[in-house]
Amino acid sequence: MRCARSPGCVAWSTHCHHNARRQGRARLASEHVDTLGAGDGFIAAFLLATLKGEAIEAALNRGAEYAAHVCTYRGAFGYETPIRPGQPGLVHPAPTSESERKSR
Repeated sequence: MRCARSPGCVAWSTHCHHNARRQGRARLASEHVDTLGAGDGFIAAFLLATLKGEAIEAALNRGAEYAAHVCTYRGAFGYETPIRPGQPGLVHPAPTSESERKSR
């Protein structure tokens, strides 16, 4: 949603309803395999485009395009690491037996 009374763009607004309009973005075609890092990729590309002086709409498109690209490979940065049940270091270790699964 974009508000005519203020610069920039917002994902939602509870205070700006005057002359507000909704804009959508066509879904980008890609082979999504993992969404980890998509938000980071979006904001990085958006900010870079903004710093280069691109219009907000163009910067948003750059962010969406790069976020879609990030979703095409596993592990966000190409370093997928498997997580195994009972792996040390997990905050909430995965249950390793059927009785543990039922007790949670």
